[in-house]
Order: sequence, then C-alpha cells, then structure tokens
Amino acid sequence: MGSFVMIVGVLISLFIAFNGYKLRAPFDLLKLLVGVVGMIVLYSLYLYGQTTPLIFTPFIPFIKGLIKFIPSKFYMAMAVAVILAIVIYNNYSSFSSPFGTFLFYTLITRVLLYYFNILSSLTILIMAVGGLLALLLKLLFKDQFTIAISAVGGSAAASLLFKTFYYLPWWLFILITLLFSIIALYIQYRSWQKG
Repeated sequence: MGSFVMIVGVLISLFIAFNGYKLRAPFDLLKLLVGVVGMIVLYSLYLYGQTTPLIFTPFIPFIKGLIKFIPSKFYMAMAVAVILAIVIYNNYSSFSSPFGTFLFYTLITRVLLYYFNILSSLTILIMAVGGLLALLLKLLFKDQFTIAISAVGGSAAASLLFKTFYYLPWWLFILITLLFSIIALYIQYRSWQKG
C-alpha cells in the first residue's frame, strides 16, 4: 500500500510540476478549497489546545490521523465551507483567486513552521506575512508565479516522497528537487511562450 501511495504521489507531483501553467484555473479552485478547509482544521486544533497533535507521515496515515483527531462537529463546518468556496469561485472569480492564494499560502506557511518546529507567539503574524507575500507575488507576476511555484513545489513534493520512501539523505533530496525544477521550469516556460 505504501509503495502504491508513493508512486501515485510522485506521478501527481510531477504532473503538477510539468503542467502547472496549463492547470492554473483548477489550481485557483483547489487553493480556495484547501485554504478554507485547512483554516477550519487549524481552528479546531487551536480550540482544543493541540499544538503538535499530528505527525507528518506518508499521506494516507496522516489523513487517517487527522480524521480521528478532528471532532465530528467540524465536518459540517467543512462541508459548508466547501460549498461556499465553490459558489464564490463560480460567481466571483476576481475575488476568489486572490483570496484562495492568500488562504492557501497562509496555510502552507503554518505547515512549514510546524514541520521545522518554528512555533512561537508570532506564529499567526508569520502566517499572515507568508500569505500576503504570496498574494503580492501572484498579483505582480501572475503566470510566472504560477509557473515557478508549480514547478518547484511539484518537484519538491516528488523529491520528498522519494526521500521519505527510500530514506534518502537531504543533499540528494535537494539535488533531485533542483533537477526536476529546472526541467519543469524549462517545459512550462516554453508552453507559456507559445500561449
């Protein structure tokens, strides 16, 4: 089961890395959905005083652990948030794209702070700065931001799966990420030039 999840994860990550520019419309919806659901999960964790309740294990065990941890009353809130996010995305796309970007990268900033154990009284401020910085870059560079983030993010995700599954050293993770990123950036840049 673990190897199947790893292979599927690598394939999805590389698909995103090499096709991020073409997938920018679905990405906007996905960022909004992940952002709103993620914020509800964070709120749930905050309410119950759990600062480190989860371990970042491969995808399926992490999801199972998350489902067991979150109280069932938050499932309804998540369902309502998903429906509202879809309605906002379909009717107010000029608002939903920047809002989704802000929420998603605020959440990513929080995950990185947790992963590297950099939690402090300034956590919320750092999260907001991360989200605002991503939003500013998205507004200034638009397509180039999407290309860079999808190429590097997808490459890093695939490399992290290789590292986790095969217990690779960090230097090899960085090398694989750089190699995938350079190839993905080149392919996406060519696609962007063609329009």
